[in-house]
Amino acid sequence: MAQGYIMKEDGTTVEVDVRQETLNSDNVYCVVDEDSRSVYLWLGSSAGVRKRFVGARTAQKIRAQHGLHFRVHSLDEGSEDQNFLNSLQNETT
Repeated sequence: MAQGYIMKEDGTTVEVDVRQETLNSDNVYCVVDEDSRSVYLWLGSSAGVRKRFVGARTAQKIRAQHGLHFRVHSLDEGSEDQNFLNSLQNETT
C-alpha cells in the first residue's frame, strides 16, 4: 500500500490520494510504497525550485522515519518506471 504527499510552496506537505491520472506537472509528490520499501519523489516538469527542494527534504525525512532499508527514487515527469506506476494503482489513502 502506498501513501502520497503533495509539496506546498510554504514548505509543508499534505497527504493526498495520488493516482497516475491526478499527477499535475506543476507539483511535486512523494509516494511511499511499503511493499517495495520505496519512497518515490515525482517531479512535475513545471514544478518550481521551492517545491523540488521541499520534496527532496521530505523524501529524506520519510526515509529516516521508515528506516534505512527504504530507498528514495527520484523520477522526472515522463520517466516513470513500472514500479512507481504500480504503487499508484495500489494507493488507498
